[in-house]
Amino acid sequence: MKLLSIIIPSENVTCQDAAIYRCELFLQNGKYSYHEENIKLITKETFVETIVPSPIVLGINSVDISCSTDFLYVEDTVSQIVLSKFKGKKLIAIELGLSSNRPYTHIRWYDEDIKSRGILKIGKVYPANEAELSFQIPVENVTCSDAGKYICELHASNGKEGISETDVNISVGSERYHEVTEKTCKQSEGKYYIGHKALLQCGGKVGNPPKRPHWCIKKEKDLVFSLFYDINKVVFTEFIQERCQFEGFSILQHTVSEIDTNTEFVCVYSSDGCTNASAFKTYRIQRVKSMYIK
Repeated sequence: MKLLSIIIPSENVTCQDAAIYRCELFLQNGKYSYHEENIKLITKETFVETIVPSPIVLGINSVDISCSTDFLYVEDTVSQIVLSKFKGKKLIAIELGLSSNRPYTHIRWYDEDIKSRGILKIGKVYPANEAELSFQIPVENVTCSDAGKYICELHASNGKEGISETDVNISVGSERYHEVTEKTCKQSEGKYYIGHKALLQCGGKVGNPPKRPHWCIKKEKDLVFSLFYDINKVVFTEFIQERCQFEGFSILQHTVSEIDTNTEFVCVYSSDGCTNASAFKTYRIQRVKSMYIK
C-alpha cells in the first residue's frame, strides 16, 4: 500500500489551514481517482455555548439557561454536560449511562434548592449530535440570588472538551412613585411661613438598573403638574445595592414664597415625566403669615 502523508504540527496550525483538501491518484494506464475532505478548525470553546435569553426582569421573566453543543457528530460520545454557578458550584449534570448495553441519559442533581425551583427542559447526551442541557427557573421561582455567572462544561470523546460561561443579570422594576415626606419640620403639616426652606424627600427601592426620580410641581394657578427644573435645589444620594436592586433618595429644597398658597409636589419614576403625576399622592405646601412654624 502506497501512502502520502502530510502532517502540520499543532503549534504551526493557523486559521488558513481550514479548507477542502483533495487527494488525486493518477495511474499509468489512464486510471484516475480522487477523494476530498473538508477540514474544519475549531477551538475548545466552540464545542459548547452557554445561552441565556435577556432581559430578565424579576417577577416578569423566567431564567432559561442552555448548554448548547456544536461540532459533535453521531460517531462522537458525550460523557457529561455540567451546569455550574460561580466557582465550581455544580448545579446539575447529565451523563451517559448504559443499561443492557444501551445508552441512556442519567441526570445528577447537585443543588437541592435549584432542583426544587427549577425544571430540566432538555437533558440529552445521546446521540452526541443532539446533546443539550436546557434548564429553566420559572418566573414565580426566580429570586435575586439567581443572578450571577453560569458555566457550561462539556466532556466528550476525540478530545472534544469545552467550557463556556455567561452572566445572568436580573433587573428589578422600580416603583412608579415614592411618597414625599418633609425632613426637618414634620409637625408643620404642610404649613410654612414665608421664607421657610422646606426640605422634601422621596426614595427607597429604586430598581435595577437604578432610576433617578422626577420632581413635579403644581401651584394653585396651574392646571397640571410640570417638572421642577431648578437642579440646584435637588440632590440625589448615592445608590446602595441591596441584593439585586438599589436603594436611593432625592432631596428637594423649596423656599416658601407668597404665591405658595396651595403648592403640590410629587416624586415619580415614570419615563412619562409628570404626565400622570396627579394620579399619585402629593405633598401640599401652604404658606401662612400669622404663625411661625419651626
